[in-house]
Amino acid sequence: MAERFLNFIKVSRTRRFWAVFSLLILPIVLHATVAFAPPIFPELKVLNTSVGHLLLLALSVAIAALMVNILNQIVVAESKYKALLESVGDGLYAIDKEKNIVFMNETAQEMLGLKPGCIGKKFYEQWLNEDEKGNPVSTEKRPISIALSGRKISTMIYYVPLNKPRIPVALTVTPVVLYGKTVGAIGVFRDVTKEQAIDRAKSEFISIASHQLRTPLIGIRWVIERMIKQKDEFSEKQKTYLNDISFSAQRLTSMIELLLDVSRIESGAMKITPKPVELVEFMNNYIKEYRLLCLKKKVQITFKSNLKTLTAVTDINALRIILQNLTGNAIDYTPAGGKVDIRLEDREKRFLIVVQDAGIGIARADQKRVFEKFFRAGNALTFKTDGAGIGLYVTAEAVKLLGGKIWFESEENKGSTFYVELPK
Repeated sequence: MAERFLNFIKVSRTRRFWAVFSLLILPIVLHATVAFAPPIFPELKVLNTSVGHLLLLALSVAIAALMVNILNQIVVAESKYKALLESVGDGLYAIDKEKNIVFMNETAQEMLGLKPGCIGKKFYEQWLNEDEKGNPVSTEKRPISIALSGRKISTMIYYVPLNKPRIPVALTVTPVVLYGKTVGAIGVFRDVTKEQAIDRAKSEFISIASHQLRTPLIGIRWVIERMIKQKDEFSEKQKTYLNDISFSAQRLTSMIELLLDVSRIESGAMKITPKPVELVEFMNNYIKEYRLLCLKKKVQITFKSNLKTLTAVTDINALRIILQNLTGNAIDYTPAGGKVDIRLEDREKRFLIVVQDAGIGIARADQKRVFEKFFRAGNALTFKTDGAGIGLYVTAEAVKLLGGKIWFESEENKGSTFYVELPK
């Protein structure tokens, strides 16, 4: 065979070239040392000769070997990535555009009570979704379906396995987009049962502690108020002390009421009782309660409305919570000499409350967490060390109870503007 090949290549320089080329192309392609592109043959007739047959054979073998090499690399890479995904502590799954499960790691299978046989089946046949109240979530409204429509979603929901109790999960589902089209979705979730238990324990402690503090504080305030009424019996210095004590007791009372509001909201004890409220008069009177605080802090407060009267059917206690927290925050975080503006606007079937300050503002990095419970922005911690980080959380929950929406605009060191839109 070798002798025939040597005789074959002695005939001409062209034959020698193509023979050497055909012998070299295989190892070159296999080791991927160069990028191969089909040559421009000097004579197309060469393909119909024994040289051409030899060349085509060599190319076919090289391409086949290359494909085997690529497939081997894919298998190795797939094994590596699968091992990596299996090692993730959170539950992880992948869904294709037909809503079939194409991958699910062991953590997810264990939490959902599933077996490897679930791969290839419709996700909505394997587990259910419920909201906090136990109401089923339809397939169209499930986070996976939302992600398959092209929108990323992060939420807290309850997964209900077919053979296990329901579990609360923190879930993020992200669409997989290829060439501008959504071809699937990837979900990552974790069991937050322990976190919820800790939250409940904290809420119960706060509720008990607040109730225990409230009773003696009422007695302290009553004694202070009686002493202030007998002001003729005290020196100017003693009167100043009494006013400071009264102010501190009032702030402490507000904090306790805020903690109790958290407890009522989270336990579902806060009931909404809508009644007609004349908003212009209500807000005017309410803001007057902050005059003393503003004088003490040297902050100017104004209320503006081009309306003489505006009546809404709403819950006055929830409305008071909203105003108390937004106004209190605006005053607390505005430096001396600053200004707080409050506006009331009519929006046909709704009304808008605007609270604008010239305070420290909120850094962009902190803005996503403003309405989280116990969260305080970095500059807020520096400017005002005392605070629980629950005022805006309670405000947002009260707005939700009233069927409204809340948002804000802010820039660090330039102030914040909070908007609350509520139905009439």
